Amino acid sequence: MFSAKLLLVDNEPNVLEAMQLGLSIQGYEVHVAVNGPEALQIVKEKQFDIILLDLIMPGMNGIEVLKQMKKIGLTSKVLILTAYASHDVVEEALDEGACGYILKPSSAKEISIEIEKALTS
Repeated sequence: MFSAKLLLVDNEPNVLEAMQLGLSIQGYEVHVAVNGPEALQIVKEKQFDIILLDLIMPGMNGIEVLKQMKKIGLTSKVLILTAYASHDVVEEALDEGACGYILKPSSAKEISIEIEKALTS
């Protein structure tokens, strides 16, 4: 297992809390944001190895956040979180620079496997 600094972005408090706890137990340093604007502010101030970014959020969706992150020079790898695996939307996120996606709900162990893949790719 790798020790990595993660930013978890999701507008659902229960999802954030459960994922933060599960990933922290697995040894990751986990920071959270509840929406796109908050995530953008955090990445301006801190570096992360991996950003876990929810695709469907009110106001600013994950693809819009990803585009804005690229404009500010993001170097972190981004994994998209989605409960809605629409091929077109996932494809757009990958085209915008995401390195993969994780279907919700997933266990912390399943998410950890995807994080490790992203860290070694």
